[in-house]
Amino acid sequence: MKLSKKILTFTLGLTFAFGIFGAVGLAASEDTVPVLTVEEAARRAIRNNAAIANAEDDESVADEVVRRAQDFVFDARTDHDLTNAMVGLMNAELSRSLNLRDINAQKENVEFQIMRYFNTILNMEADLALSLDNLEIARRDLLISRLKLSLGMVSELDYEAADLAVIRIETNIERMQSSIAGAFRDLNSFMGATGINLNQKYILSLELYYEPLEPVNLSRHADTFVRESLVVQRAQNAADIAAYRVDFFFTPHNPLTGVIPTGYITYDERVVELNHALRNLSNTRQRVREGVISSYSNLRDLELNIRATTIELERLIRQLEVSETMLELGRITPVEVDRLRFEIASMENSLAQAKNNHTILSIAFNNPLIMMGT
Repeated sequence: MKLSKKILTFTLGLTFAFGIFGAVGLAASEDTVPVLTVEEAARRAIRNNAAIANAEDDESVADEVVRRAQDFVFDARTDHDLTNAMVGLMNAELSRSLNLRDINAQKENVEFQIMRYFNTILNMEADLALSLDNLEIARRDLLISRLKLSLGMVSELDYEAADLAVIRIETNIERMQSSIAGAFRDLNSFMGATGINLNQKYILSLELYYEPLEPVNLSRHADTFVRESLVVQRAQNAADIAAYRVDFFFTPHNPLTGVIPTGYITYDERVVELNHALRNLSNTRQRVREGVISSYSNLRDLELNIRATTIELERLIRQLEVSETMLELGRITPVEVDRLRFEIASMENSLAQAKNNHTILSIAFNNPLIMMGT
């Protein structure tokens, strides 16, 4: 698929690769948890996607639908019937021309959704791994607080606060584990799994490469999206058909008796339909254009946050070097150093997630068929 060509190695991906073991705390070996790639998951999801299957079925009979529409044009007896038959032929030909593009677009969107599933789960697992580390620090703080309480160095209230901190982290870990299990169920359902297989967990393989946006002519980029968007093309087709009905409007009548039937759609009603279609076309183009601009703004905001986080991370690393020296001199405790190390690990995790999110958003920003499908 086209998307897979855009997926490159992400240096921090290895941190996520083992997240399911560190985060969930499984005692099982790697042999018991299968590795799942984006390509394999997308293959399963595409096979399970009813919309894609329906579109492929439609493609198999598209020529027959067009042929039948041509027969209706040939058999038309009145100008009104000819207009209706021509509209039917236009619909059939436009549908056939868009169908293959639509199938490919849906497949790309499925793969893109799989990437988002993977990224969400891996982020959750990384957060959970950090929470487990934080729990160890909180438990050590609790032991120290208990010792100080026995020595009269802290109050009972201080000790209860330390105990409550451990309980809160433990509760949050349980909540995160439940959320991860639910996310895997959603992923498995998207891939077509049922029953007990919905609870299957995987080592998710997602490799992404962060790269800031190149300078872009935003107006021209938005024009490309408007021009290539299937959503815009469908709105354009609807407007063209509505215009044809207005341009070739004929009052229906019986070809033998000349009697005009009651309840037919009038010319004024067709004009109103055309106005609606033209407004919808204009609104659709505007939505696509605004989506491009919003996506660009979000990407730039992410890049600013990534730069700021990188600078702060470098400061913390330098601070850690000083703290480790102070620890060797006995001026601070190991717990204080561990807290700083945890803060660095937490910031590294945030930085990695921000870069992953940026990369996935960049894929949508550069693909007109994906942005409107998300």
